[in-house]
Amino acid sequence: MRMTPTVPKSLISACRNDGMVTLKEYVEGFAAGQEMIYYLSAENADLAMTSPHLESFRAKGIDVLLLTDPIDDFWLANTPEFDGRTFQSITRGEVDISNVGETDKDEDKAEAVLSDSFMAKMKHVLGGDVADVRSSANLETSLARLVADQSGMDPQMERMMRMHNPDFQGGPKILEVNAKHPLIKALNSRVESGEFDGSDSFARLLYDSAIVAEGETIADPRDFTNRLAAVMEQALANSKD
Repeated sequence: MRMTPTVPKSLISACRNDGMVTLKEYVEGFAAGQEMIYYLSAENADLAMTSPHLESFRAKGIDVLLLTDPIDDFWLANTPEFDGRTFQSITRGEVDISNVGETDKDEDKAEAVLSDSFMAKMKHVLGGDVADVRSSANLETSLARLVADQSGMDPQMERMMRMHNPDFQGGPKILEVNAKHPLIKALNSRVESGEFDGSDSFARLLYDSAIVAEGETIADPRDFTNRLAAVMEQALANSKD
């Protein structure tokens, strides 16, 4: 995005169209009930287009601006709104789109509930690596995603900070888990029953999957592969029983 409100083709999501769009056109094309300009800041267009953060927006036909130029985040920091509409990052805070866009009449809200024991287990295992663990309302097929709180930084801004300061760590993110996913449902049930002893490895793998989805590198690849192998061995052993 430049100082003129024009977004190149590669910087607009394919929720409804693939063409070049101005901010005025974006606002004029708001989905039903939409009041904010949603955007996703990413390292490149390919990474942005495959981001789990877009899943529910695509499902509901809500366009999201994809910003991949390093200057975009700085531009937005000095441009809080356009045409009276505020900008909202979809990787920060709790973005509620339940009343925006197309409504899924078949969605069973009761299914998207994780047990207290599941949440407590995840928080205990991940400890200070995450700021919190919660169920996500904005995931469709991915297992989990990482989001910052409303005052935190987008992943792209954190990458730029690390380029200038390799020691920059950033704050821990909130891990949002897709309670609708079959694997999460099964894991939640097993943890709730108190009869599952492999939940520590699953918790770490869920966290690692969210890191990979952000296009980031896992801190300890060796530990990741060991945990993945252990989970696969356990699954094969259980399949013989």
